[in-house]
Amino acid sequence: MNKIQTTGVKEFPISIDFFDNPKICALTVEHGIKGQAAVIMLLYAIYRNGYYIEWTQDNCVVLLKELPGIKIAKMQKIVETLVEWEFFDRELFEKHQVLTSRDIQKHYKASQDENLSNEGALPYWLIESYPANASEMFDRVLKDQPKVEKICKNNNIDSTELKRWKEMFVIECKEAGKDSYNDMDSFMNVLNYWILNVQIPKEQG
Repeated sequence: MNKIQTTGVKEFPISIDFFDNPKICALTVEHGIKGQAAVIMLLYAIYRNGYYIEWTQDNCVVLLKELPGIKIAKMQKIVETLVEWEFFDRELFEKHQVLTSRDIQKHYKASQDENLSNEGALPYWLIESYPANASEMFDRVLKDQPKVEKICKNNNIDSTELKRWKEMFVIECKEAGKDSYNDMDSFMNVLNYWILNVQIPKEQG
C-alpha cells in the first residue's frame, strides 16, 4: 500500500446490518458476493493504513492477492460503484484517486483519542476542525451545494452573489467579535440573520 503517513487501527467496525446499507445493497446487486468481499478488503486496507489509501494500480494488485477470481478491471468497477453511491468520498476520488469517507475518519479519530491533536494537518482529512473563524466557516458553506441552494432559494439570490458577500460578512463578524464558531449551526444562525438584516446579531441579555 501507499507509504503510511498515519497510524493504522487494530480493528474496525462492521455492524450486523452492514449488508443492508443501501450503498452496499447497490454494490451487491451489481457485483454480487465478489463486491461484498472486495469492500471488506478495501476497508481492511484503509484501516491498516490509517484512514485512507491511494487507489493506484499497484495497490489494486496487492489487494487482489487476497481476492482470487477478481480481475483488475472488475475491481476498478467495484470501486467506481462504491464511489458512485458515495460509500467513499466522490470528490477525493475524482481529484486524487483516494479512498476514504467521513465515517471511516470518524472511527479513525475515535481510535486515536488524544493522540490525534492536529486533524487539519492530516492529508485528505474531511472532518471539520473547530473552533473555526468566519472565513473558514463561509468556505465550508460554499462547498456544501445543498446548503448553498437552500440559502439562495430562501433569499432569492444566486451563488455568485453569495460568494461576493463573503469578504463583507467576514469583516463585520470580526468587528462584532463573532469570528470564532464551535459548530455549523451557530454559524448558520449568524449568517442567515446577517443576510436578512445586513448586520451581525447582537448578544442577548
